[in-house]
Amino acid sequence: MNTLSPIIGIRNSSIILCNKLKLRTSFTILYKTFLHLLTNALGQKVVVDKQREIYFIDNVKFHIDKVQGLGNFVEIEAIDNDGSIGKEKLQEQCRYFMGLLEISEEDLMAESYSDMLLG
Repeated sequence: MNTLSPIIGIRNSSIILCNKLKLRTSFTILYKTFLHLLTNALGQKVVVDKQREIYFIDNVKFHIDKVQGLGNFVEIEAIDNDGSIGKEKLQEQCRYFMGLLEISEEDLMAESYSDMLLG
């Protein structure tokens, strides 16, 4: 018998207990239904096809994206969950990793992938 252990999560002070398989199936059905409703109501301008890997170093999150038609991207996100780090330290952490990865200020982008694809 193939059984899955339940997962317990806490989000916004609520306790979530669910079976992984049931959750994934329910989410997929809900997502497809929602996507279908939105597409019918608003149409579809562009599809962003990307593969993402996420890594953490302490409180710094790295999104490594490969976007079809655009190339490779990295997003560096310094996170302060409890407000104890402060904006200056968070910016310093981002600049530190930009330096390690040889990302210059000129390399930074403010546009979304969909805006870049629509060009």
